[in-house]
Amino acid sequence: ELCEARKIKLGNLYKRSFGQIWRDGKTKDTIRSFTRCNGCWLNCQRKLDLAVTYIPRKLGIIK
Repeated sequence: ELCEARKIKLGNLYKRSFGQIWRDGKTKDTIRSFTRCNGCWLNCQRKLDLAVTYIPRKLGIIK
């Protein structure tokens, strides 16, 4: 699961490789949606939130 609070699953590693799942359009769309989802303070979620929002904003990669 990508997010404990939202119960999002990106794919099944028994059926597709990690690379196939990671490059899939659905995965990219889901990750993009997480750039607007930085309000979660669950411990399991903070690392992803920082990686896809806070750090890229500080580096000027996203607004």
